[in-house]
Amino acid sequence: MTGFLRRHLSLLIAFFRYLISRRGDMVEGALTLPLMARLALALVNLSLAGYAAVWANNAANMAARGVRGPDRFRGSGVLAIMIPEI
Repeated sequence: MTGFLRRHLSLLIAFFRYLISRRGDMVEGALTLPLMARLALALVNLSLAGYAAVWANNAANMAARGVRGPDRFRGSGVLAIMIPEI
């Protein structure tokens, strides 16, 4: 039984030595991964904001010209309320 415990204890010690030797890589990953994830999410949010701005600009232009909008939206759910019949 002591040989079994000694072998597993030596494996555990070797594993902890490996982790200690790789500590710099782990810290680097722990610092950069959240920053990169936030950057990716910020890019997605920025693109969605730009897309919404284009839609809002188009809607304002259509309202200023008095255009009723595409006929495919007429009579369908919420958009039927948003596009009044003239």
